[in-house]
Amino acid sequence: MFCLYAHWTCSAGPATTGFFSQQVLALGRLALDGRDGLQQQLSGQNCPPESTSEDLLLQAWAKWGPACLQNIIGDFSFALWDSVEKTWWCARDFIGARPFFYAHVPGVFCFSNTLQILPRVPELSGQLDETFLGDFLTHGWNLDLERTVYRDIHRLPSGHLLKFSINALTVRRFRKLPIEEPHHLGRPEEYLQTYLDLLNLTDMTNSRGKSGSPDGGKKGVGTKRYTGK
Repeated sequence: MFCLYAHWTCSAGPATTGFFSQQVLALGRLALDGRDGLQQQLSGQNCPPESTSEDLLLQAWAKWGPACLQNIIGDFSFALWDSVEKTWWCARDFIGARPFFYAHVPGVFCFSNTLQILPRVPELSGQLDETFLGDFLTHGWNLDLERTVYRDIHRLPSGHLLKFSINALTVRRFRKLPIEEPHHLGRPEEYLQTYLDLLNLTDMTNSRGKSGSPDGGKKGVGTKRYTGK
């Protein structure tokens, strides 16, 4: 026997909704950006201009599956049930504007967009997470983004996708910022000079865009920002 608990709390703003298509049922809150571009990509999916964020997600999921998360941007957290694969897919946006909490213990999977409700699930122990408390008391914040104050309840990190079926639960990152290799220089003063060079270049680019001339009538803007030692 297996139990599922799902809870979503409405707050100010657009109402949280359940939405569905022929294959999937979803619960969550979405406010997608870049809708025009997404609709163009979905032009062959019977996607009318007045489509809601929920409509666009369902259309994108039908076309790309979980890979659609590479093509949608905005604030969202949702749980989506795929009736064909018999799988729950849960996602949280890249910025992490909307929370998502979940718990998985033998025989039970539950999730919510608010932490307060999940400790009421009878199968969860309600025990506190000592590592979370230790980090909070020592550093003032939690070093592990997946932990919560409750041992059995986890936070889905921003930019991550959770996949749950009767056989397994996995969490993976679906998007991250590209991080360039560190730029090492020979002497400490070279870092300041490099910064000033980039600052001057930015000033010249902005001025050229405003006035059509390299200095935009503001000669020496960049060099005047730093004087002295």
